[in-house]
Amino acid sequence: AFNANEFFNNRGGTPRPRYRFHYPGYTIGGPVLLPGTKFNRDRDKLFFFWSQEFLPRRYPTALVQRTFPTALERTGDFSQSRDQNLGIIPIWDPQNNRVPFAGNVIPSSRINPVGRSIMNFFPLPNRIGDTFTRAGYNAEIQGTVEQPRRDSILRIDYNFSPKTTFYWRGINDYEAYKGDFNFVLASSSWPQLPINYQIRSAGSVATLIHTFNPTTV
Repeated sequence: AFNANEFFNNRGGTPRPRYRFHYPGYTIGGPVLLPGTKFNRDRDKLFFFWSQEFLPRRYPTALVQRTFPTALERTGDFSQSRDQNLGIIPIWDPQNNRVPFAGNVIPSSRINPVGRSIMNFFPLPNRIGDTFTRAGYNAEIQGTVEQPRRDSILRIDYNFSPKTTFYWRGINDYEAYKGDFNFVLASSSWPQLPINYQIRSAGSVATLIHTFNPTTV
């Protein structure tokens, strides 16, 4: 709640990205009883302990600035396409000695239908370039990465006698990464390089301690 927005976000009028971090968990434990029997009646033989923690992390990727074809440019109209100095970017006709197209507009008949279809894979611009630096970007993209984690622990303690004790503990961990590579053009708005993998790990340890005499264990 107290995170500050980034400098470039503030300058460009981009709101602070959402970031949440919660780490809930619970534990339960006690003696193991078998109803209808005398087993562990004194609650001094067998015990269990169970614990779980969850970390449902969601955090923003870096804010990236890209330039995509505008709605006019997708139709061949480059009459409003300007460089960082606000000059019109001329579109030369490769079949007419590199003479600019009339009005800087490519005739519809000269646009390859395959190329037109490829352009539709690009997202539309979502903002005007930086008015402070006249940067040439027209889109800002920020994705969200999900990285959930879960830790589970089970422990069993058994007292065979005052001189012999035993315990076993098992651990099971799970973690996943669901988001994008955040490289070049990848984003939640245009997921070209999505990543989704899981990591599972487990461990087990047991200890048996017997006291033979006051000096030997």
